[in-house]
Amino acid sequence: MLSESQGNGFDELKRLLERYDFQWRNPCGSHYIFWHPLLPDVQLVLAKPHRTSYVKPVYVKRVVQLIDDVVDRMRQEGGAVEGEQGD
Repeated sequence: MLSESQGNGFDELKRLLERYDFQWRNPCGSHYIFWHPLLPDVQLVLAKPHRTSYVKPVYVKRVVQLIDDVVDRMRQEGGAVEGEQGD
């Protein structure tokens, strides 16, 4: 899983968000916008780093929080939490 204190790569974060059914688009350059249907008022903008492969810890923490929010919402709605399988 992710380490909030050590470096995590952009591609690793992107794969994890996709695993929890986050959608994304890349409107320009290195910026990606992520959103989830269960969190319609929330968007996360991540920039793919150029000089390093690691995303800053503050963004990793935000990704973890958004995934937690989605999992909570899925449980409230009584749905299966696909991303948790095998963790």
